[in-house]
Amino acid sequence: MTDKATPEDAIFFGPFHLAPAARRLDKAGVAVPLGGRAFDLLVVLAEHAGQVVSKRELMGGSGPM
Repeated sequence: MTDKATPEDAIFFGPFHLAPAARRLDKAGVAVPLGGRAFDLLVVLAEHAGQVVSKRELMGGSGPM
């Protein structure tokens, strides 16, 4: 698969490259398989790095950040 995220939506942490739009996580250039719910949770946590995220937000509900 050649789906690549644009630099604007890519999130980098350690050896990982998270591409939410492409629904892809790579570690040192190798795809890391993740289930859908785990991927969605990782995206929320990565997008809010350094912040407290409520259970409601993690479960997909709305609420202030």
